[in-house]
Amino acid sequence: MRVPIVAILFGCGLAAGPALADTARTNSFYGEAKGGLVIPFDSDVDNSNDDLSYDLGYAVAGALGYQFKNGFRFEVEGSYREYDADELDGQNASGEAEIGTVLGNLYYDIDFGGRVTPYVGLGLGVSFIDLDGVNAGGVSVDVDDGTNFAFALHGGLATEVTERLDLTVNYTFLGHEVDVLSNTLSLGLRVEF
Repeated sequence: MRVPIVAILFGCGLAAGPALADTARTNSFYGEAKGGLVIPFDSDVDNSNDDLSYDLGYAVAGALGYQFKNGFRFEVEGSYREYDADELDGQNASGEAEIGTVLGNLYYDIDFGGRVTPYVGLGLGVSFIDLDGVNAGGVSVDVDDGTNFAFALHGGLATEVTERLDLTVNYTFLGHEVDVLSNTLSLGLRVEF
């Protein structure tokens, strides 16, 4: 079962949220840029009895959003992930996976009144998956790619650097309607307008 811990944290955050809401918050727009490490899960392959494994990869993302006084934030995020194929049926695989996503994310900031604010979130959107030249032992790998429904679970910490700038440490579980799943750990900067 692939249920990340962030799903549990999201539920706890929503339950505790109203009691912890910071009344000093202001409604405001923000932008965020982040980048980090992708840890992909193995993918089921239609023409093989084994899974296709991947090497670690990288991710970059940018988002524009709106923060509400009650602790909720909504944003539209665009991201790009890339990682190389590693192994299939005990043979070295070549090629790479490239995944672009556009997500609508809803976050809840759990404000305890300090400089560090944990948050949880979920996202829904679309992904554009390209498994470019993936093959093993001269055989092309058959994994569905193209445009797919995408979903994400998020969690992280935001540390206030200045009144309008936060440093963020982020975790994202990204899934698609096809079996191409990944964890992403990233650092980001969020600027309030």
